[in-house]
Amino acid sequence: MKATSQTREGYIEVINMADIPPTISLTTAGTLAANPLFATIKHNASGVATCDSTATGVATLAKLKVDPTTVGATYGETNTLTGLGMVYPTTGLAGDWVILNTESQAAWSGSAVALQATGTANAVFFPQLASDYPVTARNTTDPLLVAGVVAPLSYDFPDLSTGITAPDAATQRAQATTALLSTYLANEWNSDANIGGSTDLLFSQPMRRYWAAVNYKASAASAPTSTTGTVAVALFNPLGASSAAAVVVSGAATTGAAPASDAGVALAGTTVPYRTSSTTLSDRLLCLKDVSLTQYDREEGTTTTDFVVSPGTRGQLNICGEAAVTSINAGGADAASALEGAIARNDVTLSFAKDGWLSINLGALNAAGLPVVGASFVKVSNAVQSYGFAFPHKTK
Repeated sequence: MKATSQTREGYIEVINMADIPPTISLTTAGTLAANPLFATIKHNASGVATCDSTATGVATLAKLKVDPTTVGATYGETNTLTGLGMVYPTTGLAGDWVILNTESQAAWSGSAVALQATGTANAVFFPQLASDYPVTARNTTDPLLVAGVVAPLSYDFPDLSTGITAPDAATQRAQATTALLSTYLANEWNSDANIGGSTDLLFSQPMRRYWAAVNYKASAASAPTSTTGTVAVALFNPLGASSAAAVVVSGAATTGAAPASDAGVALAGTTVPYRTSSTTLSDRLLCLKDVSLTQYDREEGTTTTDFVVSPGTRGQLNICGEAAVTSINAGGADAASALEGAIARNDVTLSFAKDGWLSINLGALNAAGLPVVGASFVKVSNAVQSYGFAFPHKTK
């Protein structure tokens, strides 16, 4: 069940690698001319792009397989990126999402979370090919790639830690993380059976994999970067270094000269948000450990202890997975709920009330906060129709 469901749950990163303008300077003279790449991908008057339907189109698109860092005088350009028909990326990407469940007759929609990099852009175009590509200080801080647990390929880049405007990945990671930090989340929920109420809270952590990730193929906990077994081991990259020697496991170095511990390490104005002390592995998922939850009913009543987590421990909430779902009063992690999550899901029984709102104190895990975004997905229904409401988390 989980194997097939892995393709239906998660999150999507959309990153602008480069702009493709209609005119571009392709020669050392600096004179603007029609951009062949733009002409190849632009829809014509008939609403169809040329793409690879012509020899020119084939030759032009072939340049998208070229690494700009290897381009030299072959194209006669003054800038390696412009020789491929591209210029440095600019801002402006936007997106929306829709979740439609035809079986339960419910739908939710909203806008994607956007990060805007400011400053002078760097060239971050990487050919989207399954070819080997080295990890450098500029292209990622992902501990799995840095430690060599996962072989880095060209299509793995760029990611949200790649130096789009920063000089290196560690600085870019810190800047993107800081932009998403929250010390407090709040949202409302409803599980009133009289209106068919059900609620799923989504907690998405798009920056977590650049600080901490799980090697699911370790041969043993004592061999955290091996890839010949089935043991799950969490790896951390607190310094954002590109050397495997800097990767940390269980508060200690994996190999070489690394920090003795990831506690208290500061980088570019923000402390390390994901530490061995504030996370735990549960059912092969990396979790935020013992998250502080306060629930409120509609009449100003409140409690911080009257809840049960399944699977889990009474009074202790773990948020497990990069895109985690917590159901409210669903009757178990496998029971029907609003989103019907199956991969990284738990269920909280709030016997204190059947509806209300709750808050989560992320500052208790890291004083500066954690880069967590998401929403409350509420579904209500009658005998003939269901209705869905999505409320983004309120943060501070």
